[in-house]
This record gives sequence, structure tokens and C-alpha cells, in this order.
Amino acid sequence: MKILTPDNTLYDLDQMPDMVDDVKFSVLDFSKGRRNIDEPDFYFSSLIFMERFSTPAALLQIGEFELKVPLNWSIMITSNEFDEMCMVPINSIPKRNFTAFVYNPLKGGLPSALPVEIKTLYRNYEWHAPKVNPANLITMPISNTEKAIRGPHCVYIARETANVPKTFSLADIL
Repeated sequence: MKILTPDNTLYDLDQMPDMVDDVKFSVLDFSKGRRNIDEPDFYFSSLIFMERFSTPAALLQIGEFELKVPLNWSIMITSNEFDEMCMVPINSIPKRNFTAFVYNPLKGGLPSALPVEIKTLYRNYEWHAPKVNPANLITMPISNTEKAIRGPHCVYIARETANVPKTFSLADIL
């Protein structure tokens, strides 16, 4: 699994050495009352615990980019007008015209909406994922930093048990 670090680079948890210094990664936090605010916010969480698990996986085609994700997780989608966003299970993507919400919280600017579809399914894949609060979405880079101006493009994924609102607007998160 890939995460976004504070220096705006992609960090591949599958390539992580046994011992590392303090690694932080970007999340979109929907926790109620965090820092005495009710709005979601982007912040960097310390990688304290990692989960290792095996589950089926999907290779997603998001615009021109490919990304492997756990099949039983969810991804943030949006309309092209960004009037409403929501989380949808990865396994509900086939034969639908979904567009993924793509935004790098460090480079700012306007988000984009890229078509998302499942390209390939894998029976079993071993994952290394950060342990996160159920109200957090993981910021997952989909492009290589060297190929992207001002950092990688990112999507937002979460376990199917994530505790986030059913729908939310762009104004809620930016």
C-alpha cells in the first residue's frame, strides 16, 4: 500500500525496511470534536502500527494511472461538478460510470475527477497498511512523484467499516 508523506512523496509500505524512523502519512479526518472543530481536516498521522493481512485485490484504472487496492475497501467518488462526494465499495465499481475524487492536500489547487474502473482482480494479495482511526481516510498517491508537477495525484480510500458521512461536499473538506 502506498501513502503520502509530509515531504509530498509516495512511500510504499510493501518496500518498508524492518526499522524506520518516524514515518508520517496523510489522512482526511472525519472525527467529531478533533481539535474542537466539527469539519473534516487533512493532517499527518504517525505510522505507529501497521496491519498485515491477505485479501483479494483490485487493480484500478484511475484516468491514466493504475492503483492496486484491497477489494473489500472503499474509495471516494464524486461527480464532475464536485457537488457531492461519497465512499463506494471497490467491488461495486464494475459497469458503473464512477469518477474518483483526486486531490493532493499538500499542493492545493483544484481537485479533479478521473474515471475509475477495475482493470484486474487478484485472488489473494498480501497487504501492509497503516492502522488508522475508523473516521480517517488514507490519502493514497496514484502517480509517481517524479512524473507529477508539485507532488503525486492522490485518491482517498478506507476500510469498508469506516465511520464517515454517507455524503459530503467539497466545501466540507477543502
